[in-house]
Formats: sequence, C-alpha cells, structure tokens
Amino acid sequence: MFRILISDGSLQISKDKDKKDPNSKAMLLAKADRSIDKGQWHTMLVEIEGGRVKVQTDHGLTVDASDPSLDVDKTGYRFVTRGASLLLDDVTVWEVAP
Repeated sequence: MFRILISDGSLQISKDKDKKDPNSKAMLLAKADRSIDKGQWHTMLVEIEGGRVKVQTDHGLTVDASDPSLDVDKTGYRFVTRGASLLLDDVTVWEVAP
C-alpha cells in the first residue's frame, strides 16, 4: 500500500513494495520539504479517494500523490513510528459516499 512519513525536514507519501513481487521496490510519490515542530500537537488530514492520497497539516504543508495501484479496498490502517514516542489523539475515520 502506501505510507506517510513525517521526518525532521519533510512530509512524504511513499508507495510500499509489493511483498508478493520480488522485483517490486518502494517508491517516493510526493514530498514537501519543511520542518514540523517537535514536541507540539499538530492536526493532520489524510484523504484517500481511489488511487489518490492527499495529506494536509495544520501549518500549511500539503502533499498529493496518485498511483493506480493504490485504488484497492483498504482493510485497515497502522501507525508506525521511529524514535522515542508518538502520541495520537482524536483519530477520526469516516467514509464519504460517492
């Protein structure tokens, strides 16, 4: 599927490698270079529509990516972190009817 990566200097959307295809590789789909302040609460909106993923942050960072392989039913979502900690609050998921 895909992952959203927040690092010291950027926000990225990457396509994961297909575990069933040994020739598949992870691929960067979109990137915005700008720091996100550590140690503060932030709001992030993630929109998924077909093969399109759009991510917006509360301080104006936006990344938008499309890939036909992302247009599949999603059975769940995970939050993966590196570093000391990650705090999540008020996570809301909703489906908008077409």
